[in-house]
Amino acid sequence: MGNPILSKKSETIFEDKFDKLSMKDIAIELKHYRIGTAPENPSFVANQEEAKHKIIEKFKDFFDLSTGLELPILISNIGDGKTHFIRMISDAFSKVNNVRVRRIYIRDEQVDIKLKILEAVERNEIKNCVNKIFKKYKVASNDENYAVANLQEKYGINKNLAITLIKGNLNDVKIHTQAIQLLKGNFEVEFIDTYLYNFQESSEEFYFDFLKILCDYFEAENLYTIIVFDEIEHVMDWKDQEKQKRFFRNIKELTDKLTLYKNLFLILAATQIYGGEDFVQHINLIEPATYDRMKSLFINLKDISSDEEVMNLINYLKKRYEKYYSINLDENLVFTHLKQRFKTERVENTYRNYAQEITKIFDEYRNNEHCNEEISDKKEKNAFNNIDVDTYDAKKQALIRWKNAASPIANKSFIVEAVGALLVLSGNELININRRTGYIIVSSKEKEKKLFYITYTSRKNFAKLFSDKLNVALRIKEQKSIKSLVYLYPKELTKLDKNQIDSYRNQGIEIVSYDDQLIIKLLILLDEKVSVDYKKQIANDIKKSGDFVI
Repeated sequence: MGNPILSKKSETIFEDKFDKLSMKDIAIELKHYRIGTAPENPSFVANQEEAKHKIIEKFKDFFDLSTGLELPILISNIGDGKTHFIRMISDAFSKVNNVRVRRIYIRDEQVDIKLKILEAVERNEIKNCVNKIFKKYKVASNDENYAVANLQEKYGINKNLAITLIKGNLNDVKIHTQAIQLLKGNFEVEFIDTYLYNFQESSEEFYFDFLKILCDYFEAENLYTIIVFDEIEHVMDWKDQEKQKRFFRNIKELTDKLTLYKNLFLILAATQIYGGEDFVQHINLIEPATYDRMKSLFINLKDISSDEEVMNLINYLKKRYEKYYSINLDENLVFTHLKQRFKTERVENTYRNYAQEITKIFDEYRNNEHCNEEISDKKEKNAFNNIDVDTYDAKKQALIRWKNAASPIANKSFIVEAVGALLVLSGNELININRRTGYIIVSSKEKEKKLFYITYTSRKNFAKLFSDKLNVALRIKEQKSIKSLVYLYPKELTKLDKNQIDSYRNQGIEIVSYDDQLIIKLLILLDEKVSVDYKKQIANDIKKSGDFVI
């Protein structure tokens, strides 16, 4: 039984909450960024689009399809926003009546994961689950042996669990309380010694079987439980190696029978490098079978890796800072100052460090009487300096427009908009254009849909970005059910040989590289003062040159 309302709500998990912030909220959030800690209630997560998408899709499947347990594993380097992710997820569902959200820190405590799940469930829900069993099936009987056998047959459970369920339904307050406590994972020695047989030997089966029963109850009552197990890298500190193995074997047990654990969403979160070791690879050393199952569940948060991402973070923080202090900041000056600082001081490229430095620069501008003085910009000359701008005024205006763009994000938007104009001039029908993400969907004269995805960065020789963005483009292509993809990227980003290009073409992907000269031609198409005939001439020239796949 799906819940489309909660599925739709999942799409808003990481939305910017700026419009809902009070002045006090902003002050608290900025204070956290100054000292390098995650806000208690973060109002945004900058960038990390791939990780956001994966989390959102898992929640949508969880609420809409009800296919069983979801178990994403969030992996992050120190300072790359793991806590932001977790807190935004918690905030998104914490006030929903039928959703329970819990966060459990592993740290130095040697925990049993299945017992921690039961411990996180409210006592009342355990009690209601037990009561419903007897109300629904009427298995209670004066003959307890008959009732035990009846429960074992109906639920496929061991004798100890059947006895505990029966005792949990009794009116005797003491026995009833002890039984419920045991079901919640709190061992009651007196109860175990009095009523159960060889409990320690069968406790694994006992608790996994009850967890399945509890999840059936969640599904029937339309209840959802989300539990975050944070800092699981601390499992590596445990001295008891058997408990280490049990922790990961329990994960294996859960993943092997996902469909049985309904309405249960577990998030494991860890710092990638812990104690000088690779956490992920260390799992493989402890329990290889579990690692094989876990490796497909990893969701990796990434370091900040491009100028666009830096500017994006600046702008998130800038609008909060400007609102609180009633000032205006020049994001380009901040960006220039920031890049100089990171270059000279060799600061690590983590989101925490960037956010700290950005707020520090904001403070310096606000407190410095010379805050409006221009910072010297020592950018290297690029190919634009070699463009002949005297032939056409339109070319000169395009160049000015490009060089005066407010940010790399604005540059990218210009390219997307210009490509859209080119496609329309070439006889295509524009169906959708997303300037921020960087894609365009058109329908050709033959009514065939085609997706154009534009990657832009000021960095050179960055092949990883090429492949990362291509994966994003392919995901959009699949989501939109489009057969043809044209992927555009800056020529200096990476070098592809003919075999690679042919390989992509065989997969239905056209790879197009663009340079500064092509950008200027495209930008002329956005100039309102240029005649339509001249724009069509430029479009034809681009098409004939073979620089573009239309």
